[in-house]
Amino acid sequence: MSNFPAVTGARQVDEWTVDFLTRQPDISTLVNAAYFFVVPQRIYEQVGKDAFGLKPQGSGPYEVVDFKPADSVVWRLRTGYTHPYRKPNLTEISLRAIPEPATAVAGLRTGELDFVIGVTNIEQAEAAERAGLKIFRRVTSNYVLLVDRDASRSSPLASKTVRLALNYAIDRELIAKTIFKGTAVPMGQLGLPGAPMYVEDLKPFPFDQRRAKELLAQAGYPTGFTLPGGIDFSPAFHSEPLTLAVQDFFKQIGVEAKINSWDSNVWQDKLFGRNNQTRNDIYAVTFGDANGLMTFGRSLLTCNNAQAVLVCVPEFDRFMNLAYGEADAAKRAQFLQQANRAFVEELPAIFVTASGPTYVMRPNVQGFAPPNVTFFTFDNVFLSR
Repeated sequence: MSNFPAVTGARQVDEWTVDFLTRQPDISTLVNAAYFFVVPQRIYEQVGKDAFGLKPQGSGPYEVVDFKPADSVVWRLRTGYTHPYRKPNLTEISLRAIPEPATAVAGLRTGELDFVIGVTNIEQAEAAERAGLKIFRRVTSNYVLLVDRDASRSSPLASKTVRLALNYAIDRELIAKTIFKGTAVPMGQLGLPGAPMYVEDLKPFPFDQRRAKELLAQAGYPTGFTLPGGIDFSPAFHSEPLTLAVQDFFKQIGVEAKINSWDSNVWQDKLFGRNNQTRNDIYAVTFGDANGLMTFGRSLLTCNNAQAVLVCVPEFDRFMNLAYGEADAAKRAQFLQQANRAFVEELPAIFVTASGPTYVMRPNVQGFAPPNVTFFTFDNVFLSR
């Protein structure tokens, strides 16, 4: 499991206690406990995975009372629920899937909805703010083009000089101002602002097409080249206008790269080279840092996972191992930053921008704070009159 890279097994101690066995000390095992779901074994085995997914049961404060796939789900607070520290205010939560931002924002205005998660249409978010709705924004996702270490051996991307040229080719400031209306941050590293891995002096690469063309010439491509496989991306995970903008900046220095748009399942299969899908040599990928340990990114970048690894940078891996084994937060941050520097030094990616979701809510929603982790609760949220 990518969220538990050091776990080798588990041992039941008693009815309420399980010991996790790890190959080495690893702080991420406890941090990632939020990703470990406790379900009733008897019911799961009795009904099977698919039926359990339609009517799940767990140990949280809410139970599912209605579920319509790809449409809606309703949770209700369990009768008599008690917990040592969780004291939810809401007695019922209804979540609906609304793909159109305009429809979601309209629902807020009419009172049909109270809270919208992840409005990515900047114009709609701005219109909601002008209408008196509350807005919260967070930078949570770092968009990069990740070079596959195996496929790139037979392509121009095998050259670090070429990868450097492609980093110089992109006008990140223009992308942030036009596509994201100033809500994105130009990036030149893996670490997100505010995360322990972030290194203040690792600035974004400057936009310099002349320098990019000089580097391509040095690498043996004075007139550019065509990237045979193009760029794999999925609209489910990545901004299509952003990916198209990167494609255009590449073209301006003579690098042709077609865009391959896949649904989320196919994109993941190609990323991992599974289910008879062929891996490409460059992927649009978004990295978050939900727990301060770059867990998802590590699962793709470690040298220790032969099936999933896309990039192997030994020094990055070494410092990440040190970070995961360090209990002291300050020392751990130093190791994470050294890992970040090692990754940027090797340049196995083309860095672009970091952005994040916009949370929009009606004025009577109180007590919500933008989350620092992927899994957040509405325990402190309430509706005022």
